[in-house]
Amino acid sequence: MTHELFLLAKYGFALMAHYSGADSLYRWLCGPSLAVLMYHRLRDEYDPAPLSTSPSTFARHVQWLRGKRWLVSLEDGRVHLSTHRRGPRYAITLDDGYKDNLNILAMSPPPPATLYVVTSLIGGTLLWYYRLAHAIQNAGNPVIDLAFLGMDRVDVTNAATHPQLLQRLADRIKSLPPREVESAVDRIFEMAAPTEPLPGAGEMLGWDGISELQTHGIEIGAHTHTHPLLSQTDDAHAREEITVSTSVLRQGLGRRPRHFAYPNGRAQDFGQREVELLRAAGYVTAVTTVERLNRANTDPYRIGRINAFDARFRAPGGGLSKALFFSETSGLLGWLRQWRQ
Repeated sequence: MTHELFLLAKYGFALMAHYSGADSLYRWLCGPSLAVLMYHRLRDEYDPAPLSTSPSTFARHVQWLRGKRWLVSLEDGRVHLSTHRRGPRYAITLDDGYKDNLNILAMSPPPPATLYVVTSLIGGTLLWYYRLAHAIQNAGNPVIDLAFLGMDRVDVTNAATHPQLLQRLADRIKSLPPREVESAVDRIFEMAAPTEPLPGAGEMLGWDGISELQTHGIEIGAHTHTHPLLSQTDDAHAREEITVSTSVLRQGLGRRPRHFAYPNGRAQDFGQREVELLRAAGYVTAVTTVERLNRANTDPYRIGRINAFDARFRAPGGGLSKALFFSETSGLLGWLRQWRQ
C-alpha cells in the first residue's frame, strides 16, 4: 500500500471509528486513560523543525476537548488514572518556553497547561536547531564541508533538499557530547555565512511572560538548564542540569517546580538515573516524547505524549479533522498502525 493510499485509508477508518462510536467503545473497554498533547510553538509562521501549531489550530483542539469536558491539568489527569474510573482525560503541555506561548492567553479562559522551560534560554535566543536552520536556509556559500561531523560536503543551493539535510544534521549533532553541540552549530554557521541576520533576542519568554502565564493558571515546569540529551551526560552534569534548572525556577517563581520534561524525550534519552535524580529533587511527574496513551500503570516519571504539531489531524484535503484528532488520540489508530506493521 502506498503512503497516499494509507493516509486515505487511515482517514476513512477515523471517520468510521469516530462517528460509529467505535472510538468511545474502545476507550471504555481500555479503562481510564490520559492523553498528553505536546506542543512547542504557537504561531502561524513557517517552522523548519516543524514544531509549530497555529493559534487557530490550537484553539480548535481546545474547543473540541472542552466540548467533551475531557481537558484537565496534568496533575488532575494523573489523579484520574489512579481512580480507575473509565473514560479519557487530556492534558496540554508546551516545551522550551517560546514567547509565542503567550498566545494561549488569548483564549478565555486560558486552558489548563504545563509549560516546560529551558532556564538558560529565559529572555534569550532560540535553541540551536533554529540557528542551524537559519544558516542552511540563508547560506551565502553554496557548499558546506561537513567532514568534521563524519559527513560529506553538501550543496545547499537547492531549497527543496533543506528539510532532509536539516534532519540529518540535527540527528548527527544530537549524538555529539552535549558540550560540543553549540560549537558544532557555530562552525556550520560560520561556514554557511548566512546572508540574512539571525533574529535577535526576544524569541523566548522572559520572566515577565512566565509570571503572567503562571498567574493565569499555567503550571511552570523544568526542561533542564541547557537542553542536553541527559543520557549522554555524566552523573555530575546530569545532576547539574536538573538542580540548576530547579533552583532558577524556584527563585524566579517563588515555588519549587513539580513537573519535568526530558530533552528530546525518546526512550534512549533518559534512564533510571534521571528518574532517581528527579524524584530526589521533588518532581512528581516527568514527560517523554514516546508516543502512547497513559494508563493506570504508567510510571509518572515516564509519561507518554502525542505530538500535536499543526499538520497532524488534517484530512487529505488539508482541513482539520475532528475524527482524526479523536481517533489518533484514543489509541485506536495506534493499534491500526501496529497491525499494519
